[in-house]
Amino acid sequence: AQYCFTDAKCTHITLPSTLKSISEHSFSNTPCEEIVIPEGVEYIAKDAMSNNNYVKRVILPTTLKSIGDYAFFNCLKLETVEIPEGVNRIGDFVFSYCFSLKEMTLPESITRFGEWTFACCWGLKKLIIKSSASALSNYFCRDCHSLTYVELPDTLLYISNNAFLDCTSLKSIVIPQGVRYILYSAFRNTGLENVTIPSSVIKIESYALGECKNLISVKICEGFGVGDIGGIQGNAFADSNKLSSIIIPKSTNHLSYSIFGSNTSVTIFGYLDSNAQLYANEYGHEFIALGDIDGDGTIGVNDIGSVLSASMGAIDIDEDRLVIFDYNLDGVVDAFDVAAMDRTIAG
Repeated sequence: AQYCFTDAKCTHITLPSTLKSISEHSFSNTPCEEIVIPEGVEYIAKDAMSNNNYVKRVILPTTLKSIGDYAFFNCLKLETVEIPEGVNRIGDFVFSYCFSLKEMTLPESITRFGEWTFACCWGLKKLIIKSSASALSNYFCRDCHSLTYVELPDTLLYISNNAFLDCTSLKSIVIPQGVRYILYSAFRNTGLENVTIPSSVIKIESYALGECKNLISVKICEGFGVGDIGGIQGNAFADSNKLSSIIIPKSTNHLSYSIFGSNTSVTIFGYLDSNAQLYANEYGHEFIALGDIDGDGTIGVNDIGSVLSASMGAIDIDEDRLVIFDYNLDGVVDAFDVAAMDRTIAG
């Protein structure tokens, strides 16, 4: 029943094995440090343990299928809870304001996350997401100031609005191949330093990587930004004022006005006669052409010879010039770069 143990004086509760669900506010502020939900329970209702200032550990059954909105909201001392394989839905604000949570693994069975799932979990450091969900919810991990490690699943299509907003300790993340959209403010004001955008991404929305005070470089892989809606929206990198270089591939269809905000010191690496070069020329950014080793504004036999020598180890390449030699942007300088440059010359 609802409120059955709210404000109860007992410090230990044994629940019957006949239970199928945990009702609303069943354990709100119940003075138990550990709560064991018995096998057989399939559903934890909205607010089931919200605002419980005592519980430190919750043990969930393998029969559990769904966790309702606010179920563990504002459980300030909650340190440990393992979500079992078989849970397919997590509601809104489920773990928001659980300041003592340190790490969490989300099973593959989860297909949907509610909004603000882990928002303001200030102690959360490690998050492994194995779920089969196609999107992270809006404000998924907003204000998780201690978060340093996130593992994203290969099933993701969207990184949603404000998903990692204000995760200031998050210095690196691997965006999996398969992600299609990085939405508004997804990584805004994070600690990210170097970011690679996979070729599967179609669109980067405004402020997706804005206000990232430590962001230095961005590499966007060939294949990005195709189609009528593909590309980078205005202010996508606004106020990331340490950003000094970005690689923009030939496939990029559209570059909006002012993608870097007021930062005019970003060097754009791209292909000759591409949208990247047109953008750099129009908005006053330095442009460095991939494959133009001698810097004469063309791709010629001398450039191909230099790349061939580098691929054979005959010449050393300074790290800051490596990208110019890596013509096909696959991360290595080899015969495939030489072949791609040959095709460019041949037209």
